[in-house]
Amino acid sequence: MAQGGWNIQYFPITKIPSDIIGKEVRIDFKGMTDQQESLPTDIDIRALTSKQDSIYIRVDNEFILCTESWKIYPDQGFLNEQSLKIINSKNFPNSYIKEMYITKVDEAKIYLDIVIHINNEVTKSSMIIDKAIVQGILMKL
Repeated sequence: MAQGGWNIQYFPITKIPSDIIGKEVRIDFKGMTDQQESLPTDIDIRALTSKQDSIYIRVDNEFILCTESWKIYPDQGFLNEQSLKIINSKNFPNSYIKEMYITKVDEAKIYLDIVIHINNEVTKSSMIIDKAIVQGILMKL
């Protein structure tokens, strides 16, 4: 019988750690009912990511619609399985943002280097996200 695994830690946007620069993360965007302020347990993480929020973000001077793609199961959750599916983009058709690395955090914004997977190709870019639209950050344990 196989055992599951877990390597995700969740931080509400108000409690992100100071050593997050350079770390691989995923962004949990705010939904209509999100209100998590404390550090959640593994079960809370499943509940927080049970909704797939959609958000417009700017990548390479194009506003694109993305939907959270969470793959968190009762007995496992791995950071590398979480992504943002790009819905409507001329420059990035049929693609996913599968890697995000924080380069800077200030009072209002989060700066990220990202890796976009388009079919079997990979392209690197960067994006800036307003903290006001972020519920929390998922990071490897």
